[in-house]
Amino acid sequence: MLAISVPTIRERLRSGESVLTDAMAKNLRLFAAKSVIIEEGNQPTHVFRVISGRAARRRMLADGRSQLMSILLPGDIFGVRSLFGGVPTDTIEAITDVAVQSTAHSEVQRLANIEANVAFWLISYASREHQKIENWLTVLANGTAIEKIAFSLIDLWQRFRGADNDPVRLPLSQRELAEHIGFTLPHVCRTIAALRDAGAIKIHYGSIEILEPKLLLKSAKGVLDLLEGDTGNMTQYFAGQI
Repeated sequence: MLAISVPTIRERLRSGESVLTDAMAKNLRLFAAKSVIIEEGNQPTHVFRVISGRAARRRMLADGRSQLMSILLPGDIFGVRSLFGGVPTDTIEAITDVAVQSTAHSEVQRLANIEANVAFWLISYASREHQKIENWLTVLANGTAIEKIAFSLIDLWQRFRGADNDPVRLPLSQRELAEHIGFTLPHVCRTIAALRDAGAIKIHYGSIEILEPKLLLKSAKGVLDLLEGDTGNMTQYFAGQI
């Protein structure tokens, strides 16, 4: 009797994402720096994938301030949550010149109907994004200034570093970091200086260079312990090193 090969969950996810990215590759759009890609309150009609540049997900607060919710880097996909209903509460804007690929929601729905792995990937993606938000809320509610900053920097380092472990220069200003964690700029500058003096980072104009990610992880250990492993590769990569 022949054994039937059953695809693993990882294989199904890769297959579903591949189908979607192939569909998005047919439509390339360019956005100039500081231009709006998705405006708060407007229902998106497409799913997007960042190809080059970086974008910001921002939320306007009632008092006129804005909060930097996340930074979108090449390979990041957005516009998926609106497939499941609800009006977007965030604005997506280009920080630098940004190239994105996209496909219409109607095409995504069609692909999900005919290819189960696409639907499987969409559900998995929505679940992962929800978990990221829950993790960040835990960090915001319980972390100290240095824990919040270290957590944010190590998260971006993971996404930038690729396969090597060389120093990584993050295109992130201290002002953007302050907007992300909800602290004043002077408070963030003092905390960043402490991480610099410890040898974890190097500060440049408009960017932060990660020199010793393990030192950042030690600084974030308090909130990582609270998350109990929900940070995935962040703790797995450094297993046994702190």
